[in-house]
Amino acid sequence: MSGIKSGFQVGLRKEENEENLINDSVAGAVLAGGRSKRFGNDKRFLKIGGKTLLEISFEKIKNFKNKVIVVDRHLTDEKIEKLRSEGVQVVRDVLDYMGPAVGIYSALKITQFDGIVFVAVDMPLVPPHFVDFLVKVGYKLRTSFVATRIGRIIYPLPCYVPKSEIEDIEKSIEKKELSLKSIIENSKRKIFLGEKDIEKFGEPQIIFMNINTYEDYENIKRFFGIESG
Repeated sequence: MSGIKSGFQVGLRKEENEENLINDSVAGAVLAGGRSKRFGNDKRFLKIGGKTLLEISFEKIKNFKNKVIVVDRHLTDEKIEKLRSEGVQVVRDVLDYMGPAVGIYSALKITQFDGIVFVAVDMPLVPPHFVDFLVKVGYKLRTSFVATRIGRIIYPLPCYVPKSEIEDIEKSIEKKELSLKSIIENSKRKIFLGEKDIEKFGEPQIIFMNINTYEDYENIKRFFGIESG
């Protein structure tokens, strides 16, 4: 019994050391720099169950001691200072309203970490442990992007991106190739998680729901057990 117990303890210590190493080397980031053009209002401060989408997004990366938010240049100084007071590193998009690829590039450009896992502010149904899983896959395999593909559909967010990808992303932006899906697809070292990987975290069509319209907003509220109105 003592041998079994000892082996179990060694395994726990190894896993804990690995998690600490990842936590010291990887940051969690919220992409919150979109224009909300289709929605019509600033989605970041929509509330579900008394919490804003921004607050819900930070819950997705709660296991990362290093937290980043990528915002546009029009977020008020007051809100930025509040985020900084909570220990969040605030990064402004190098180009406003040009999509998530630019937000990812903006964060990678200034980060001192080996990689960053990105979540979108308008995807409140993504489980935090799925975000953790993305990082473990990317960090262990030393890939470039880690995203999800089910059948022919690519879900570019959330995704893990190592800092080593910055040059390729920069080249795409310079050529005005701003589709994050295309950038991931063209990466030589990408890893796609599949349906079997996702199923243990929930139904893919639910996990990857995002808010583009008020109808989307009302539908997602129902998954939180909140009725419309």
